[in-house]
Amino acid sequence: MAKSQSTAKTPKAASKSADPHRAKLDELAASLAPGAVSKAPTHAKKRAEHLIDVAAAAASDAEMLLKVPLDDGRLDAWELAVFPLAARVVKELGDSVGADRLKAGVTLAPADALLLATARTDQKLLLSAFRRLRFKGDTAKLDELRRIEAGDPADVIDARDDSSALIALADHDTHRAWVATLPLGEADAVVRLKAAQPRLEALAKAAQGDKAAAALRESYRRIWTVLVRIDRRVRTAADYLFHGKARMAEYRAFKAPARAKKKPATK
Repeated sequence: MAKSQSTAKTPKAASKSADPHRAKLDELAASLAPGAVSKAPTHAKKRAEHLIDVAAAAASDAEMLLKVPLDDGRLDAWELAVFPLAARVVKELGDSVGADRLKAGVTLAPADALLLATARTDQKLLLSAFRRLRFKGDTAKLDELRRIEAGDPADVIDARDDSSALIALADHDTHRAWVATLPLGEADAVVRLKAAQPRLEALAKAAQGDKAAAALRESYRRIWTVLVRIDRRVRTAADYLFHGKARMAEYRAFKAPARAKKKPATK
């Protein structure tokens, strides 16, 4: 699910790089405000591989894409140049982040896995209530909820941060009494999230590892944010140019792999 503000400090811009595109990517990533940094989603590696293909299509269509007057300004040539690089970098960083977690020996005991699953269920319940009732039609607030909701459901660091954000939201003077009146058990969900938070905090600290691992994770999320922004702009321009045409298939949205169905137990 997506984030409240990251607690990590904003990384300094990368020192001079031999690759001007990598230097630009690092500069963009470092310039992001903490609250604007996205969380990497489920299937991040496969998404990055998909975006490498989208970037290749964009490179072929660059001359046309650069002419489209988007609401937030035309695409720049450097965006198309950085696009495939950003996709490759997040793929590599994602592997490194995963390796750091394995090195730290971060695994969940059955009781902790159940606690995480319960917290995620309670978070979804609260998100649904705020989205469908309290903030319906409020674009800014709905964007805030989307940032909380995005991300890998199995990530304990993300789960801790999402719980913190939702507890603060539900406990706010503006919403506390309203949450207490909801009929689907949202108030009880807040109680459970509060009770689970100390253990989630401990699990998150173990998963976060040392300072180097935390810095790597922050860099990963920042470059992912740059990548997603460029992809959104490229896809918007492509939709204008190629809507209803076969070429649009090259800009298709990522489709998450289907879960393997469990085989019925044999008697």
